[in-house]
Amino acid sequence: MFNANFKSLTELCSSGKSGSFFYYTSDGNFMLKTIRKDEFKLMKSILKNYYDHITVENQDSMISRIYGLHKVIFYRKKHKMQKKIYFCVMNNVFCTHLKIDYRYDLKGST
Repeated sequence: MFNANFKSLTELCSSGKSGSFFYYTSDGNFMLKTIRKDEFKLMKSILKNYYDHITVENQDSMISRIYGLHKVIFYRKKHKMQKKIYFCVMNNVFCTHLKIDYRYDLKGST
């Protein structure tokens, strides 16, 4: 994935309000989700507490594991512009051998 082999990713555009893009690895275990700048800043501010919660206090938690929080800046020399894309890399909780009986779409609020 990080060797510019993006052909192995599958894209899914969200029909939700956020307009986030989701990209799944070919095996379905991981996903890349685009996020807004304010979401990036919030996640960055709680990262230490999130890590402690997932790894120390609640190892069996069903909360998604976030493996990376990234910002990519694209520069265009000709127009002296830049575009920033924020995204996180996380596990896909629906990639499981277990039978899923119910799915809930939980929404956050600001």
